[in-house]
Amino acid sequence: MYAAVLGRRADPSARQKPQSPERQPHISMHAPVPPAPADGWVLWHTRQLRVADHPAVAYIRRQGGRCWPIFIADPRFCEHGRTSAARLRFLFESLADLQTQYADRGGRLSILPGDPRRILPRLAAAGWQIA
Repeated sequence: MYAAVLGRRADPSARQKPQSPERQPHISMHAPVPPAPADGWVLWHTRQLRVADHPAVAYIRRQGGRCWPIFIADPRFCEHGRTSAARLRFLFESLADLQTQYADRGGRLSILPGDPRRILPRLAAAGWQIA
């Protein structure tokens, strides 16, 4: 479920079902039970919503260990009219693409709703290294 080797793509025949062209990308928000943090990294995606040339992905790959890729859906992002519908649509499309990138590599992106100022310290206290 979690990407052990971020640079390698999974066997395409192992994917469950290809997405039909008429189907819109789906983003699932969930608060999963994280894997045990032994030698684990949390890869917190903020603005760089890609895998192939992400500097933190390369760093984690060099360090070894497990990786739990996350995006934190901060409710403050949508407050006070700061975000247009077009910007939100772009974010959702980018997250759906990022989920596909991880699925192609045998992993899964977790989208956690909440405030990063509360979530990240809890993950660090649980033994995760944050990248």
